[in-house]
Amino acid sequence: EGGVGGSYLLRRDRKEKDGKYMEVWSTRKKRFNNWINLEYPSSENITEAYWQEIQSDIQAIEEILYESDRNQFEQYKAVLDVDSFVDYFIINEFFTNYDGGWNSTFLYKDVGGKLSIGPFWDFDGAMDNYREEKLSIRELVFYEAPWFDRLVTDEDFVERVEARYRELRKTILSREVLEEKLDQACVFLEKPIKRDLSRWQELYTLSMDDSLEKETGLLVERNPGTWEGEVQRLKDVLWEHGDYMDKNLETKLKLFVEWKKVDSPDGVSGLLALIFIAAFFVSVVLVQRMRRGE
Repeated sequence: EGGVGGSYLLRRDRKEKDGKYMEVWSTRKKRFNNWINLEYPSSENITEAYWQEIQSDIQAIEEILYESDRNQFEQYKAVLDVDSFVDYFIINEFFTNYDGGWNSTFLYKDVGGKLSIGPFWDFDGAMDNYREEKLSIRELVFYEAPWFDRLVTDEDFVERVEARYRELRKTILSREVLEEKLDQACVFLEKPIKRDLSRWQELYTLSMDDSLEKETGLLVERNPGTWEGEVQRLKDVLWEHGDYMDKNLETKLKLFVEWKKVDSPDGVSGLLALIFIAAFFVSVVLVQRMRRGE
C-alpha cells in the first residue's frame, strides 16, 4: 500500500521495460540510458495514483538539485538524507566503483522520512576490474554521477565529505583494518578458490589488456595469473588510490565548488573561479618541473 508520505524503493539503472520506470534529469539532459525504476511496491501492486506521487517526489528533488538559484538549491537538505549521500560518495570513490551513481544505485524513502541512497551494490568493475579500460588511480571521478555533480558544488556537502572521510580512514577504511579483512577473506576462501579453479579453469578465458601507465610510462600487468597475485593487485589499487585521496580529496573538492560557480548567474564569481583554477594548475606544473630540475 502507499499514499502521501508512504515508503518506496527505487533503482537508478537502465530502463526496466517490464516494470514501471521514470525519466530523470540524466536521461533528458545527458542523454544516457539512465532511468529510475520502481522496486517497491511492485509494479503489480502499486496504484497509479501512488506511482504518480513517487514520480512527483523525485521530480521535485531534481528541480531543487538543478536549480540555479542557490537559496532554492539549499533546500536539498530538507528532502535528502545527506549523511547517506556523503557515505555513498566516499565508499564508491574509495573503492573506485564508478558504475555506482549511474547504475545499480538504490534510493529509498521510509514513511515520513527523507530520500536516502543505498545500500551499496555491484562492485564487479571496481578496484581496476573494469575489463575495457585501466583504472586511473590518481583521479577522482565519482563527482560526475547524477545528483552528485550538483551536491559537490555545495561547500557544506564538501566539508561533510571531507570530515567523514577523515573519520572513516581512522576506522573501517584504514589500511590496517582493510588489510586484516582482506587477509581473513583470503584464509576463508583459499580452498574454495582452488576447487573453483580446478573445476572451471578452462572457462576463464576473459583477460584485461595490459596498458601503459601515463604517470610513469611503465607497462601495467593486469592479469597476474594467480589468485594470490590478484589479491595483491587489489590491495595495491586500494593503497595507492587511498593515498591519493588522503592527499588530494580536500583540494579537489574545493576546486569543484569553485568550478561550478562558473555556471552560476554571477559572472564575476565565475570568472574569478576560472582564474583561481588556472593559477592552481599552473602552479602545480611549475612545482613538478622544479622538482625534476627542468
